[in-house]
Amino acid sequence: MKATAFILLLIPLTLCAQTDKQFYMSPSSMRNGFWSLLTPEADWDTVKQELDVFLMHVNVLKRATEQQIRTAVEMLNRTDLEIGFEVGGLRPFSGCDSLAGERHAQSEWGPKLRKWVSLGGRVDYLWMDSPINTMKMNGKKGNCGWTARRAAEEMVDYMKEVRRHLPDVKFGLVEPVPWFSVGPYPPHPGNNYGDLPAVLDTVLEVVRNRGEKLFGFFSDSPYEYSDDPRTQGW
Repeated sequence: MKATAFILLLIPLTLCAQTDKQFYMSPSSMRNGFWSLLTPEADWDTVKQELDVFLMHVNVLKRATEQQIRTAVEMLNRTDLEIGFEVGGLRPFSGCDSLAGERHAQSEWGPKLRKWVSLGGRVDYLWMDSPINTMKMNGKKGNCGWTARRAAEEMVDYMKEVRRHLPDVKFGLVEPVPWFSVGPYPPHPGNNYGDLPAVLDTVLEVVRNRGEKLFGFFSDSPYEYSDDPRTQGW
């Protein structure tokens, strides 16, 4: 197996409790041949032994056949790996009303995650990618024009709707750090989604007040941005 087939992510930070570091394997799940990684013949036993979590994008389930999922579930269930999926959490196409969170949860559960679970698959983690900046004013183009608080409320609605099906799942939050300011560090030119620490303070307050918890926060950033003098320090 080529080393470039996988991305190894080290997640050392949690927002709610101190835990051991975890190694995630996140293959490019939309590439050709993805499901061949999850068959009895796939040769990455050494890699498996060093990992904690296998992470997939939820959209890979939409087009998967029942046999592909069944084979993958059987293979992964023979390991000690925990299983995670990257999900949206919120998107404007699910609506800009008070049912946006519930509606988006149903769109990711029904045609996607339910297929995995119904065939015996585990779901230990759901990483919500950009649920705040895709909905908030001054966020990603085409947003709902909401405040960070409103987006956080709908994100929690998403979480609670998902919990009806996956009561023990752990949620993480992903946001693109370069498009926010971070204290004295400016956003990367072209976007300004607001001050990230202030946004996260608001999100965490809403999450706590509504009895939910975030397992961790992943600060998404293109590697090449670390060479930009304006943004060094994140």
